[in-house]
Amino acid sequence: MNKNSIILLSVGLVVLLGLGIFFITNMPGRDDTPQDMPAVNDPTGPGEPTQTPPTQPAAGEQTTGGPRVDEDEDPDDPHAGHNHEFAADFTLKNLEGDEVSLSDYRGKYVFLNFWATWCVYCDLEMPDFQEFYEANEDLVILAVNYKEDLKTVKDYIEDGGYTFPVVLDSDGAINEMYYVTAYPTTFFIDKEGILLAYYPGMLTPELMEEGLKILKEH
Repeated sequence: MNKNSIILLSVGLVVLLGLGIFFITNMPGRDDTPQDMPAVNDPTGPGEPTQTPPTQPAAGEQTTGGPRVDEDEDPDDPHAGHNHEFAADFTLKNLEGDEVSLSDYRGKYVFLNFWATWCVYCDLEMPDFQEFYEANEDLVILAVNYKEDLKTVKDYIEDGGYTFPVVLDSDGAINEMYYVTAYPTTFFIDKEGILLAYYPGMLTPELMEEGLKILKEH
């Protein structure tokens, strides 16, 4: 075999080897592109809780209609089927550091309100709550604050001149117990401690009247 033949054979082998590597690395279904997977300790990864507090409904998403009194099971409503049962009791500390239980208010109608100072609609309904509370001696508005510190809540309540009882749900456990996902949310409880209805959204004076009427007519 002469020199030229050897050179041509070598070039041919190199070309064939290069083509083989090209086809192998570009086979259908093969993808060596790095994936954008979250790091093991990435707090935004799957299954990790966010630090953003639940938000109140947007201005155009306010709940319409009256307090909900549905008693049938509804997969889209975590509270459906729980009305007309005893409201789950709990004990939390108030702004003076004293323990307060929901059951302490048996014998009175109770508006159990879940709220936060950063919640726009909570802020809007607070003055109406105060007025309604003062106008109805047989009604208690028990305001459960969501995971805020004592000073923030106490300053807010004192600045607003609100006198209804306020308790601190520091770890959010009571909010979870009542399946609260938006603020404000209010539950309507009769004098025997029976949960009769609830309302996920800001209460107007008219809705407060309707809620109290439901309690009184039961």
